[in-house]
Amino acid sequence: MAKRKTTRASAAEVSAQAVTLRRRRFIAAAVVIAIGIGVFWQTDRWLDVHVKKIQIEGELSASEREAVTAAIAGALQDTGAAGLHSLSLTQVQDAVSGLSWADRVSARRRWPETLVIRLVRHSVVARWGGGGFVATNGEVIELAGGDTNASLPLLSTQRASSARAMEVFSLLSGTFERAGLHLAALQESELGEWTAVLENGVQVVLGRDDLAARAQRFLVVHEQALQNSEQKVATVDARYHNGLAVRWQAEISNTSNSILTGAQN
Repeated sequence: MAKRKTTRASAAEVSAQAVTLRRRRFIAAAVVIAIGIGVFWQTDRWLDVHVKKIQIEGELSASEREAVTAAIAGALQDTGAAGLHSLSLTQVQDAVSGLSWADRVSARRRWPETLVIRLVRHSVVARWGGGGFVATNGEVIELAGGDTNASLPLLSTQRASSARAMEVFSLLSGTFERAGLHLAALQESELGEWTAVLENGVQVVLGRDDLAARAQRFLVVHEQALQNSEQKVATVDARYHNGLAVRWQAEISNTSNSILTGAQN
């Protein structure tokens, strides 16, 4: 009987010890977690210092850098973040990407207090008749600081989009440049007909269709008969099936045209 009581007492002691051990482990785990939270909180406070420096990387003009700085300042104010660690890089990138001339934007942190922005701007190809500039992707954008870039070709349309105008410009400029000629302007009429204006002032009317073939026909006649002519050409109409109509500058007042046969389509 005494032996049975001793066994029961031993089992109770073991159970009590197990409970005590579990409590100690739980308390130890809670202490470790509390310490971890405290360390994390302290580290977060240490990392989340105020942004004291903004570094802008990229080939930008002074006015473009000012515009980027203003966009970043607005983003930092909108985020309401206390410092470098808590701010949203995505929100900063979106704010800078909102500049129409910004093509690719990235943002990163540089500890302890610097925000780094990397920006690649759109390359503009031409001025847009309705205002702004046409980028290589065909989008119309505005440049920082009111830059005019007056030396760029002028694209103006009545019906076509800027993307379509860019397609036609790329097609024709490549064709003319192979012959040493350069486009100063490209115009589309209300009828959807295209006219290329060369840097020497010659207007080449190409119409709506077969633009590359008509431009090539003009180049053949230009090389054979026009470029060495003593008379200055004002307008060349390449909408004819087998030839060109040439109007000379000296004859504009008399509304006199000459018909030259060129290469067929």
